[in-house]
Amino acid sequence: MPAEAAEPKSLPTLLAELEAAVEQRNEALLALLQKIGDPRECKCGVRIYFVRHKNGRVTPYNMDGSNHSITCKNTEEFRRKGK
Repeated sequence: MPAEAAEPKSLPTLLAELEAAVEQRNEALLALLQKIGDPRECKCGVRIYFVRHKNGRVTPYNMDGSNHSITCKNTEEFRRKGK
């Protein structure tokens, strides 16, 4: 005898579950940045965390986990010039 299929979830239920999952991810990411990152304030005024990667390079991250080098309005000021 085949098992009955479960009723599909409503769109509001799915959205609420997704929002909760995103919030949980953001909280975990912020906790990780606070644990391994070096907090600073960028010249643009945004609070960021510098994280040193296994290869030794340091990368600035926003509080949401995105790379600050991509979102900073002063990005060109920080780019390394060619040799």
